[in-house]
Amino acid sequence: MKKSSRRRFLASSAGLLGAGLAGLPVLAETNRNHSSERNASGMIYRTLGRTGIRVPVVSMGVMNASNPNLVKEAWKSGIRHFDTAWIYQNGNNELMVGRVLKELQV
Repeated sequence: MKKSSRRRFLASSAGLLGAGLAGLPVLAETNRNHSSERNASGMIYRTLGRTGIRVPVVSMGVMNASNPNLVKEAWKSGIRHFDTAWIYQNGNNELMVGRVLKELQV
């Protein structure tokens, strides 16, 4: 095993940094390929890969939400992904979100 030295450490660190920076133009080009659109409310949507499905870039975690009006207004503003789980509020949260979506007929 080779003995470490400050010079060897700095040389390998510089090499890794250079390799990382060399990939930045590729990442920038990839990011430019994502087309974003806004709806009337200003919500930004992106197309999910080649599926053609348009999804908003914002979601809503509703773990502590107990007011159905909050979820209704989020839907009206363009949010389409609500993060919920049965464990939140002993299942009541998921039931509340389900009732709201049923009421909104979605």
